[in-house]
Amino acid sequence: MDNHIVHLKHQFCTCGFFQLCGYPCCHALACISYHRLNVEDYKHEYFKKDMYLRVYQHMIYPVPGMHDFEDTGKGEVGPPNIKQRRGRPTKKRRDDGNDTNHSKASRRGLTHTCKICGTLGHNK
Repeated sequence: MDNHIVHLKHQFCTCGFFQLCGYPCCHALACISYHRLNVEDYKHEYFKKDMYLRVYQHMIYPVPGMHDFEDTGKGEVGPPNIKQRRGRPTKKRRDDGNDTNHSKASRRGLTHTCKICGTLGHNK
């Protein structure tokens, strides 16, 4: 189990997440809940509701639809031309990892017969 040092006053944790992202990591959240403090006091101001409202206070206009675009006369854009690669082409069916090895036969369910005594259950 990892132990980390958390300084809530400096908004610091030794895992580095608190300083990097601007909101408390799981270690800091554990300290905040242990001391019964408010989590909102330890978030960066960019993650608070007031900043969100200030950013989006101006009107956001919707993107025009396809009927508003001008026709350029160049036709539709298609997929890029793909050049054939050098060398042997790759096989179409790719192994997904769930297939069993089909080159070896399974011995499950077979009974062994002893070559010496002729009884079932062992081979020699």
